[in-house]
Amino acid sequence: MKVSVLIIVLALGASYCAFAQDIPTLPGKDLEPVSPESVLPLARVCESCHGQDGQSTRDEVPVIAGKPAAEIVAALEAFYYFERHCPKVDYENAEGAIESRSMCDITNELNQQEALALARYFEAAGNGSGQ
Repeated sequence: MKVSVLIIVLALGASYCAFAQDIPTLPGKDLEPVSPESVLPLARVCESCHGQDGQSTRDEVPVIAGKPAAEIVAALEAFYYFERHCPKVDYENAEGAIESRSMCDITNELNQQEALALARYFEAAGNGSGQ
């Protein structure tokens, strides 16, 4: 009995590993990593809703500072593939006008390297060591 349970557990684990390798990710896996200087303009877009260094003060927008980078990337991928609800949020654009966008709109403009760079930036920002 114990051997058959072990075999089932191992088979399920192997199936999950094979499945996990087929999970889609953001496009751009083979692109060059984003430089620290290049991530800043991208971070400013995030900060227009999530607050300076990801420290949101808005009830409808979560704090992302200090979240593990893997968690941030997973959330970005969920928005990219419309697996999470994408409510519209008002923000102030570069010209000072109020616009409304959703996380799905924003993530559909990112590639994988940009998402990784942003995730690392906001993870570090929560540790007081922002970029």
